[in-house]
Amino acid sequence: MKTLIFAVISFLLIAFCPRVFGAELSWLTPTDIRFQNIPQRDRIIPLGFSKTGIFSYILQQNSCHSPPENNNKISWVAVNLITDKTLTHIALGNEAPHVSAEDVLRKYHQIIEDHNSQHQIVMTYSQTIATGKSIESKNDKLKIHTKLLKTIEGEDAINPGYKKYISLLSSRTKGTKKLAEIISVYEPLRYWGYFKSPFEERVAILFISGFRGCDAYPQMRINIVGANLIKGFNTKINN
Repeated sequence: MKTLIFAVISFLLIAFCPRVFGAELSWLTPTDIRFQNIPQRDRIIPLGFSKTGIFSYILQQNSCHSPPENNNKISWVAVNLITDKTLTHIALGNEAPHVSAEDVLRKYHQIIEDHNSQHQIVMTYSQTIATGKSIESKNDKLKIHTKLLKTIEGEDAINPGYKKYISLLSSRTKGTKKLAEIISVYEPLRYWGYFKSPFEERVAILFISGFRGCDAYPQMRINIVGANLIKGFNTKINN
């Protein structure tokens, strides 16, 4: 009888236990992101790419609208790396600052899987951020650059001014192309690294900029910029 009960319990656990990503989530490589004046932990948990240039990730970000012990806002985000537009930003919930990446994916696994499926995102289980500015691609070597275009002086804490940057990608064989223009308030723009698509010669580049958040407190904005490593070079760049 005990054997039968044990067998039934084991079957129920296997059949109805929520499926998680990977056997032990050992593939997780969350990227912690900080500004010097923001003590709370912000992070990206990269999820994967589609074959059509879409990148999805979990954003774990400080929220000043929540109690201090429960102030990390968890969101699922998909970005079109061709247009650099956010396709979907889904708020999943709030978690304590020390919550682990594994716990986040376990808790929200079903909605993450559903939204990944809608955008044909494939989980590759091996996404790590490359922090260097050089990219190897099919007998070519490329480099990511940022250049300050202009500085607008601020008047006070409510109108602090800003710096406008241009991001560029230069190829050893094909020239240079403009990727995006990014505005940062309070602090200089920071390059953080890039994620490489396993399906095509395309990367998702991560920049961090500052802006005025709750009660004019400086907060960070995560800027995902897509870059095709083959096409679009030798275009005229207006600085």
